[in-house]
This record gives sequence, structure tokens and C-alpha cells, in this order.
Amino acid sequence: MKKIFFYLFVLFFAAGLYAGDAETLEIKCLKDSHEYRKGETAKFLITVKDKDGRSIAGKRVKYIVSHETGRKTEYAVSTEKGIEVAVSQNIAGSCSVTGNVVDENNKAVKNSKKAVIQGGAGAAFSLEEIFQGYPEEKDFDEFWNTKKAELAKVPMKVEYKKVDLKTWNNGKLKKYDGKILAWDVKITCVGKLPVTGYFAMPVKAEKGTLPAVVIYHPYGVRSASIPARYAERAIAFDVNANGLENGREASFYRNLANGKLKHYFYFGNTDRETIYFKDMYLRALRALEFMKSRPEWNKKDLVVTGYSQGGAQALAVAGLDKDVTLCIATCPALCDLGGVWAGRRSGWIVPQHRLKKGKNGKCVTKDGDKIIKATSYIDNANFARRIKAEVHVSSGDWDTVCPMASVYAAYQNIPGKKTFTILKNMGHWGVNPKGFAALDKVLNRKGEQKNDMDLSQRGK
Repeated sequence: MKKIFFYLFVLFFAAGLYAGDAETLEIKCLKDSHEYRKGETAKFLITVKDKDGRSIAGKRVKYIVSHETGRKTEYAVSTEKGIEVAVSQNIAGSCSVTGNVVDENNKAVKNSKKAVIQGGAGAAFSLEEIFQGYPEEKDFDEFWNTKKAELAKVPMKVEYKKVDLKTWNNGKLKKYDGKILAWDVKITCVGKLPVTGYFAMPVKAEKGTLPAVVIYHPYGVRSASIPARYAERAIAFDVNANGLENGREASFYRNLANGKLKHYFYFGNTDRETIYFKDMYLRALRALEFMKSRPEWNKKDLVVTGYSQGGAQALAVAGLDKDVTLCIATCPALCDLGGVWAGRRSGWIVPQHRLKKGKNGKCVTKDGDKIIKATSYIDNANFARRIKAEVHVSSGDWDTVCPMASVYAAYQNIPGKKTFTILKNMGHWGVNPKGFAALDKVLNRKGEQKNDMDLSQRGK
């Protein structure tokens, strides 16, 4: 009998210890809409929970409060009722509270799945009062019309290399064999790099019957992927953002990311002619020209979609090509790059976060005036007002990479049918429910896709 009680004691004691182990960190805004008026106070609750979802006391939490005019780091010890955080802001914009569980040395603690225990939430303040910070350059249209003319002078030559779906990427897409056809393509383009990517379509594709879907990539150095889910019902093209060879070994892309293409967002950023994203946008535009040249296209539905840097490309080409009918921009980058001029955080690319406006109205950061002018030519706040397509934009409420206010500033300039979705309790993640619901209608399929980042379909 004593042994039974001893084993029961050990069992319950061990269970108590496990229940007390931190597994998740929940941070939530205490207002369901996550929207406030400027000057109001947004309230958040931080709770550390065990594997059964029970609140735990006595855990050390590091949390960061970010808003349009700065950020601060705080530490607190969790209670069963949670840690309350209040954030107020007197200008239109957004704020976020992000955090993670740390040990006594302030090092991140991991849970039973060996993942850092972290979370976040955010809120918006008077979104409707947000407009782009830096004015559009007067010759914006002239500049891009010139670039499009230069692109038109380069004959479009396409190289096709058939892909064996049974063996591609270790057979991950073999279930599509017999249903779709896919090619690794290379297309001539203005600039030093070609357009590269994977093009796919149904095996029984007929002339003039299919919508066209073009997928653009987020920041990074990687292979394109085969757009299999789209290709069952459309002609689809997954575009390599950097014009690289596709399907190469992982080390190929890693070496480029750590070498020749490291921090490419800085490249040429003091001059509109040399800024890296100018040619990226032109490659994205040529990708559309390629799709419109395909005989299978129905000449009616032209869809562009992307996440982060991919969302930036989608917005830009929608502004440059009036044939685009649907644009899905998920947590888009390169929006409101002059937000600092309005006293807000600028959108991504990285240098914009470091720009500071002086009292004399000029940028006090080194080369800042050159950077702010050059980047205005790739700013989606400017492309947005030229878009004729239906547009669906989403933004994570605690996205600190592409702050919600920067995204909304571009969204405000879109003149036609549009939606803006605040992704509650999400950071810089690729989700756009309204956008993909619209795409489901174009493709005549049931709702089955939420994002552009299905890693199971990506190349090496």
C-alpha cells in the first residue's frame, strides 16, 4: 500500500512539474477590433501558459513595445491573471507588443518542442488618417514609361526546360504527374539578369480558356517553385525574385545569400537608375508579358499575388500593367518608404528604418536625401494610385518588418475595389483570407489556400 501511495505521489508531483512548464506565450489586445482612436490607450494582456493552456505564475517575460515614435524593452514576472500592458499614441499609426519567456540571464527559453516561447499582438490608431509621408516625384510616370520603353526594345525570347514531376524535389509533387505540365523557364529581359521561374498548366489546357496567375517571392535568395495548386485550373508562373537558376543545391543559394547577394536591399539605393528593385520590378513586368503571350490565357483574368517583397512586386506590376485584374498583396514591403516624413515608421526596405528627418526638413542620415528620393520611385504608395485591378491587402497587427501603418498608407491610394484585412495576433506572415477567397472564385475552386508560402512545394 505504501508503494502505491509513493508511486501516486511521484506521478502527481511529476504532473505538477510538467503543468508548470511554460509552453506558450499568449499576448492579446483586449479590444476585439484591435482598432483605437489616436490618443486612446490600447490595452494588452500577456499570459504564460502550460501545455494544457493553464496560466502560469512566476515566469520571467521580456516584452518590447513598438510604436510609430519609438520602442522600449521591459521585463516582468508572470502572474496567473497575466501581465497588463498599456500603450497610447497621439498620432495615426500602429503599435505592437511582442515578447518571449526568458531565464534569469534573460536568454530565451524553449518549450517541449524546442521552439522559443514567444508571441505578439498589435493595434491600430485612426488608420483612416494615415497617408503617405513623402510626396510623389513629379516625373514618376515619365521615369517608368521610359523604363517600360527600354523593356519593350528587348525581344522576348523564352527557353523551356521540361520538368519531371515524378522526381522533382525528391518526388514531392509526383501526385500531380499526369494532371499538370511544368517547365523551368528563362526569359530575356532588360538589365543584367533574365526572368527565371517555373511555369505550369493543366495537361489538357486549351487555347484561350484559362486564367493566368503570377506568384512573386518574398525577400531572400532561393529557387522558384512549381505552382502546382494553381496549375490544375490556370496557367501559372512562380517567378524567381533575383533571376537565378532554379532547382540548384541548397549551398548554391546559401553562398549567394552570404556573398554576392548579401543585403541586396542596400544595392544602389542612392540613385533611381541603380536601385536593385528597379530591375526586379521590370523582371516582374516581363513575367506578365510572358503570361499574356501564352495561347492558353483567356485574355480576361490576370492575377498577381505575393507576400512581403512578393506583395511589393504584385502591387508595382498592378500599377504598371492595366491588364491585371486581381492583385493579392500580403504584408507587402516597399510601402510608404518616406513614412518618416510624416513622423511614422517607414516601410521595409531596411535603410528606410534608419532615416531621420531634421528640423530643416531634410534627412540628417548619411545620404538620406538621396535615398529617400531614389526609393520614392519604387514606393508602392505611388504605384497604388495607378492600379485598376481589384486589390486585397493584409497586414499583421504586430508586423515590425512592414509596419501596418506603412502598408495602409499605400492602401489609401488604391482608387478602385479593395479590402484591407488586419491579421489579428499575427506578425510578418503570409495570410490573406479575402484575397485568396477572390482567387478561389477566379479558379472556380473551393476555399483551400490561405497563403503563398506552402513550403512543401518549394524547390531546394
